[in-house]
Amino acid sequence: MGNSLTSCYDDESAENNNQPNRTDDTILKYYATTDMTWAEFYAGELSKPESAIVSEYDGVTSATPKVLRFSGMLVDSSSCLGVKSVNVAMTETVYKSLKDKSRFTFLKDTVLSEYKQLYKDGNFGPMVTSTSKQSASNITLSSGSDAKFAQYILSLAGLDLEGLKDSTGKLENLIGGIITTSNGDKYGLVPLNNFWLNASEIGFSVSAFTEVHGKACAYEHTSSLEGKTITNVTYMVKNAPDISVDMNVFVKEQTSASMTAEDVKSGNNVKVKLIAKDVPSDANYKLTTVKVGAGKGAKPLESTAYSFENGVLTILGEVAPNKYSFSFTDDKYVNVGATFNVVE
Repeated sequence: MGNSLTSCYDDESAENNNQPNRTDDTILKYYATTDMTWAEFYAGELSKPESAIVSEYDGVTSATPKVLRFSGMLVDSSSCLGVKSVNVAMTETVYKSLKDKSRFTFLKDTVLSEYKQLYKDGNFGPMVTSTSKQSASNITLSSGSDAKFAQYILSLAGLDLEGLKDSTGKLENLIGGIITTSNGDKYGLVPLNNFWLNASEIGFSVSAFTEVHGKACAYEHTSSLEGKTITNVTYMVKNAPDISVDMNVFVKEQTSASMTAEDVKSGNNVKVKLIAKDVPSDANYKLTTVKVGAGKGAKPLESTAYSFENGVLTILGEVAPNKYSFSFTDDKYVNVGATFNVVE
């Protein structure tokens, strides 16, 4: 699929302006479906010409065998390339200007209520649809050492997202998502890079990052989110109202700061030396979390179960062998932390 539909049109009708005059495209008469690349799909949503964002979305094609979780996606053997069977509407003028109609499956005697309008310049407009507002019961943004599958994990608790799934649990009806920031910037989200099986968790990165399974995360399309405030996330839902969630979440800045700790022996009131490196001079990191256990089974300790002073973490009471982790937070920079083992 090419980078533009311009080649599909008679030369007389093609327009190359970023913001073309579209006043003649007022009466929609033809409806169809077509597969779209991510750049085609998001050009209208981000208010940018497709050519301006195609390079950002070239980097989101790497995927995993779990690509089949998203049955509404356009895929090959190992990549998630775009969205399948997107609803499209066009005027008679645009329809007659198409030199090649083969990429479209036209629908007879059908008027769609959700669609992207195709214009004479070859670009698709934003999705025309309705929106349903929801409120999350809790919103958190994990970052730095606390985020394992991307540089940031946005968790939205308490949402009703069952409408995104088919009868087998696949996210068939989730076709995309939009992050909006306080300055009005918008960022298009992509399954397997930003959405996984649990759609209430959204991951994104702002620079090169390899997640815990060794997969390189795409970041070009979200690279400028760092330091901005997210005010809304919208889930784009096929043939149903989109789900809009308002929020006020600051995306902390990345840092080269790091923490280390050596393994210690079990016993009573175990002391662990925590060593910090490359901490920014304007940072004010504070120890906020100590967990015991590994992976998703790790449980936070009560603040009364440990103390921290002069760079030494003391786990109070009798401490048995186990894996521990800790995290420091700052208002400006991403979290930093590390793990250590309590051994026999």
